[in-house]
Amino acid sequence: MEPAPLDAATQEALRRLVFELRRSTRARVFPPVIHVGVPGGEVFVAPAGDLDHALRTDLVLTLLAMHHDEALPAVWLTRVGEPGGHDLDAAWASAARAGFAESGASLPWFAVVTKQGWARPLTGESRTWQRLRLRGGRDV
Repeated sequence: MEPAPLDAATQEALRRLVFELRRSTRARVFPPVIHVGVPGGEVFVAPAGDLDHALRTDLVLTLLAMHHDEALPAVWLTRVGEPGGHDLDAAWASAARAGFAESGASLPWFAVVTKQGWARPLTGESRTWQRLRLRGGRDV
């Protein structure tokens, strides 16, 4: 089943994730991190290093089990580089789908977030910015 397009609120949440990554991570190179939760709410993170599919799926399941918020959690990967077309993206997208399926929950969305923008490997949706501005925030 093809994932549904993102609504405006989710697209804005992803935009804020890009902004926060730019603001909080000054290093040019940083390790990938997997996030399970609700942007702006309860989020659990773990290093997303060199793991096989089974370990990635178990990690998603563990982070999902830690989630207590009533809102349905999503999964996103933060990493360096451009927001699309990386082997790590496909590996974590597959693990997220498998983990949520095993738990009986539906995965609302999986995205890759970089300092340049975000992408959804399962749908091809993406958005990038040269200069990102948020109302009430400083330019990044």
